[in-house]
Formats: sequence, C-alpha cells, structure tokens
Amino acid sequence: MDTVVGKDHKSAIHWFPKGTDFNNVSQQKINWVVNVINEKLRHILNWRTAKDLFLENFI
Repeated sequence: MDTVVGKDHKSAIHWFPKGTDFNNVSQQKINWVVNVINEKLRHILNWRTAKDLFLENFI
C-alpha cells in the first residue's frame, strides 16, 4: 500500500515530470499545485484534507 507521502510524490510528478527545470515554472503554478495536493480529500485522513489537519494542529 502506498503511503500518503508516496501518493503526494506521484501527484507532484503528474504536474512536474522528472527532470522539470523549476527555473522555468512560475511560482504561481507551484503554489497552485501545492494547493491542489494539500486540499485533496483523503480516505486515510477520514475524508479530511492535509491542510485542515495542519491548521488544526499547528496554527
């Protein structure tokens, strides 16, 4: 079974394939991808988002 981190890595590779030159990627696109990943509902988190759990536990 994949871990949450492993699945996030696969998600990042979907948007930024191996070898992507991040000098050619806008900060806006990076922020958008991070938000997509962090706001995804996850079964392993009881259908909550990583962002929700972070805000509850660290803010």
